[in-house]
Amino acid sequence: MGDLWTRKRVGAVIERLFGQKYDPSQIGRILKKAGWSKQKPQVKAGQQKPEKVREWKEERLSALKKKQKEKAG
Repeated sequence: MGDLWTRKRVGAVIERLFGQKYDPSQIGRILKKAGWSKQKPQVKAGQQKPEKVREWKEERLSALKKKQKEKAG
């Protein structure tokens, strides 16, 4: 399922830590009241090295695309 904090997961943590069960539909309201906001997961890795990505795109990706075109031929 990944590492996203869904309302259902947050509800499970609240129940485990505090013994209080909430319907997932109420978790968003509770988090907003606590000052939390919705966040989208980061698309790229934080440790990503831009020069290595550029190098890969220029060398490896172009070779893969060329090979694909040859196959489709």
